[in-house]
Amino acid sequence: LGAGSAALVAGNFDEADDDLRSAIELFALHEDEIGAADATVMLARSRFERGDIEGEGPLLQQAVDVLEAHPPGPALAHAATRMAGHLWVVGDTPACATWSERALELARSMELHREEVLALAYRGASRSRAGDEAGLEDLRGALGIGVEFGLGEETAVAYNNYAYELWYQRGPAASAPVWEEMASFCEARGLVTSYAWARGGLLEPLFDSGDWDRVLTTAAWLRGWDAEHGGETQPGSVAVQFQGWVTLRRGDHDTARACAKELLDRALQLGTAEYLAPAFLLAAEVACAEGDGATMLVHLDAFSASTASEPTFRTGFLPLAVRLLVRTEERDRAAALLEADLREGAPSTRLRLSRDTGLAAFEETWGDPTVALRLHEEVGAAWETYGFPLETALSRVGAARCLVRLGRPADARDLVSLARPTLEALGAMPYLDELEAVERAASG
Repeated sequence: LGAGSAALVAGNFDEADDDLRSAIELFALHEDEIGAADATVMLARSRFERGDIEGEGPLLQQAVDVLEAHPPGPALAHAATRMAGHLWVVGDTPACATWSERALELARSMELHREEVLALAYRGASRSRAGDEAGLEDLRGALGIGVEFGLGEETAVAYNNYAYELWYQRGPAASAPVWEEMASFCEARGLVTSYAWARGGLLEPLFDSGDWDRVLTTAAWLRGWDAEHGGETQPGSVAVQFQGWVTLRRGDHDTARACAKELLDRALQLGTAEYLAPAFLLAAEVACAEGDGATMLVHLDAFSASTASEPTFRTGFLPLAVRLLVRTEERDRAAALLEADLREGAPSTRLRLSRDTGLAAFEETWGDPTVALRLHEEVGAAWETYGFPLETALSRVGAARCLVRLGRPADARDLVSLARPTLEALGAMPYLDELEAVERAASG
């Protein structure tokens, strides 16, 4: 069991599986149900790290069923924290909160600091995602306990969840240093798998802040790591996603097309909205760039279906989805996406801005240009505060289009001149084409 756990942390997943299965067999041979169940929890974790999220759930439930037939002990606390983590990943936030509360009660009653850190990390993440600022306090508390007691992997999980929720609530400037700190923490302790998660998590704030060259180099490193560890890991899938986004936005359609195909294959295997949503959207963006409107709509409908019960991932990608539907004048599809989101709400800064950006694009195309202008101006200023230069620039381009329609070409040219430096610095060729079209309209 110890060897399998260590192999898992080191990223040696085949070795981990072999050792953990052997442990389960040995515990069963000695009629130790609790030991076998505890090893099964670790085997479930190994399945997760290999990208088999669907296979993780039944193993965890199997272990919980056995452990609940015995008096509560450390193994049940361990299983409860891992169940909370699994539910967090598959997007069942209410169930994650319930299991993390149960795990926290068990951990504190037995003074199990490892499980206390994990339980706080998952409770904090679920509370934060629901819009409760106390969630960030839980996450900071989990980090503090982990550092105080010299814990490794558990502290890395707390770092991971804290950095991710900071990105949702406060923006890339708050999130990136925590990812960097996590990477240093993991590297110093030989936490190979967690180090890869830190590098993958960093891609989001790097992309937002406009450091696209570093996105590509980090993604290249992660893809190499992924290939060395079986080629199906979740950090590897994140690397493919961001490589695809940057290369498409820089006009490299061949690389973006290959990334879109690979990402879709990976996402279908992973099976959760967290991976399916960006995969379907990247495929839709590539199809749109190549003039294949029918294929684009197939992928957008798949995005809609895959996020029907996952408002977080639907809302987060609304700007991309609505802009694609605008290009093909698919008003009803765009309205359906926005209406579904509005019923669910958007509890974090990131999600509110994404929702409002989608609304601005919709209003500009099918509504009142005066209202659209106000929405673009408001959301552009908010994106600037949040720290996403690309979205700030695109909001200015959208506002400029509205100003042209309202007969204010000089004001439109002023906004275009503000947006141009960002798009040129990023090398965002398709968006520069849009900007120049607005500039010509404002000068005509």
